[in-house]
Amino acid sequence: MTNENIVASYFVIISQIRGQIQAVDETISMKELVTTKLNALPGSWDGFAVGISSRNEFPSFKELWTSCAQEKSRLASRDRKEENSQIMCNSLKKEEWRKEEVVFP
Repeated sequence: MTNENIVASYFVIISQIRGQIQAVDETISMKELVTTKLNALPGSWDGFAVGISSRNEFPSFKELWTSCAQEKSRLASRDRKEENSQIMCNSLKKEEWRKEEVVFP
């Protein structure tokens, strides 16, 4: 399971738990729900979690979900750029290697 799927599944699980808590007439504060979600994020999301928790006002669960979706897209885009950069570097190295093999009289 990728980090993207893990984050999405955490939201689903926390939403279900929230529903179960409300079903037994218990309440959970929005701050507690958001904090629980932030603590459940993978380690690669630490910077994001710190940024969210250092805000003056905690976001609602829905706002956090939206912010996480944006962060997920940003991380995926960054990963694609890094992958493309690595492919390009490897291609250049192969070209240099081929040039070295050519022997001119």
